[in-house]
Amino acid sequence: MTSATDPRLAFLPPMAQRLLRMRQQRASTESPALEVGNRTGEPAPEHYEDWLRELWPATYVSALADCQHDFWRWLWACDPARSSSGVFVWPRGWSKTTNARRAPIRLATRGYRYGLYVQANQDMADDSVQNIGLMLENPRIARHYPDLSERKVGKHGDSKGWRRNRVWTRSGIVIDAAGLDTAVRGLNLEDVRPDFIVLDDIDGRHDSLATTRKKMETIKDSIIPAGAPNRAIMVMQNLIIPHGVVTRLANANPEYRADFLMDRYVSGPYPAIEGFEYEGRPDPETGRVRWFITAGESTWPDARPVRPTLEAELNDIGPDSFIREKQNDVASMTGSLYEGFDLDALLRPFPELDDLEDVHVWIDPAVTDTKSSDSNGIRAGGRLLTGQVIGLYSWEGRDGVDGTMRRALLKAVELRASTVGVETNQGGDTWATVFRATWDALVAEGLIPGDTPRPRFEQVKASSGTGGKRERWQLAKAARERGEYLEAVGTHEVLFRTLRRLPENKPYDLADVDEWLRQGLRARRKASAVPAPAPAAAIDLSLIGGQKRPTFRK
Repeated sequence: MTSATDPRLAFLPPMAQRLLRMRQQRASTESPALEVGNRTGEPAPEHYEDWLRELWPATYVSALADCQHDFWRWLWACDPARSSSGVFVWPRGWSKTTNARRAPIRLATRGYRYGLYVQANQDMADDSVQNIGLMLENPRIARHYPDLSERKVGKHGDSKGWRRNRVWTRSGIVIDAAGLDTAVRGLNLEDVRPDFIVLDDIDGRHDSLATTRKKMETIKDSIIPAGAPNRAIMVMQNLIIPHGVVTRLANANPEYRADFLMDRYVSGPYPAIEGFEYEGRPDPETGRVRWFITAGESTWPDARPVRPTLEAELNDIGPDSFIREKQNDVASMTGSLYEGFDLDALLRPFPELDDLEDVHVWIDPAVTDTKSSDSNGIRAGGRLLTGQVIGLYSWEGRDGVDGTMRRALLKAVELRASTVGVETNQGGDTWATVFRATWDALVAEGLIPGDTPRPRFEQVKASSGTGGKRERWQLAKAARERGEYLEAVGTHEVLFRTLRRLPENKPYDLADVDEWLRQGLRARRKASAVPAPAPAAAIDLSLIGGQKRPTFRK
């Protein structure tokens, strides 16, 4: 401690010197902030995986997911001497809060002394801080960090922690709870400002744009300025709304960007399933339509395997919620084009291929496969004997040129398609070459029998003559309203999600190829007269999530 005769104090007035000595004495007796654990405790493991399993063996049983590794590597590198910020976007159910609540404990062992745990409201934040307090009383914490596991006690023996919204340990670490609905401007403890801030679950499912703006103002005007100059800020949540604070910080929606925490490290958004594809099929036991995951790999296979875990969750909460909560897909938004339109009324049983006059597969491709690339869209459909067009398959996602064409050609062979069409605004005439080369490669690999007739290749280029995107979407909608454009049970929800977000929300690729498919099949109708579309074969909606056995009605 600086003495009264220290020459560094000589320039101060006597009263200022006395006040400074009093503050230093109080700090030495009340806030040994950097004396954190491990002075008398057993040495703790040095690697984060070993550390987690040593302190919480019942919690960290499975191997960590890649996103969890990324988080703990970042946290392990945090240093009280420098500022850092990170944004971590995981699927719901990937133990986000479990890890977020343990982060302050790790930071306390690194010399951080005052933390702020922020959530959407004060009650949520209080609950998290209380849980952190319970974790600190873990005997394994006491074994390795004895001062960190004991409550702060004043000089008269009165306990200063735990409170409902504060944890204060003997080591000097303090963790306060703060809701975005409370004021935290200028928050400090004995002239110490928070040197780490956790922002956990700050967006709400039904937050309006105005609510999000208010939350950002609170974070920018009150939360961040309350922190110390060298502070660690971590943000953790799954994406739930397209304009949310976390969506902006994760750079997940180009229409809504963040203008703060510009030095942030962004990890994610991670989906639950990479390459996720699904379809509805009648369950052989119950006859009801169930959702089946047809492609993709879990990003946490040890704890959340595709089957049975994730497929069961898909059926429990439905595709829309699964894609929003598990896949971190902020494209699950509502637009105005199909507002009030009963898309389920378009559903029909999957037809026999022999009952179709013709089948086409159409592609709206992207020429790159990066996080910033456009999506690819693939649609397959057939023309019924009535002249109606029925969609048979929908896919939307990112893939390379070869991968997209391989997927389309294999689907064309499966459905005995006569034609594969491509919108060639991107890539131009090179798609004909890609089509032929990919077909030959699939035959050489044995994935397509050598005697299979190669489909006809067609291409179309969007221009003023074909109308703009919105004009083409309106044509497809009008055909649906007239009963001329139907949809088979299967991958229908992939298409319906796209239609529901039009015209305000991207991506548009599947919606574009949806109309190219319809036009391609209508252009090649047989010359014979086509009867008026019959109001037949409407599907009984008890097939989708209902309790009755499947029945189709005429």
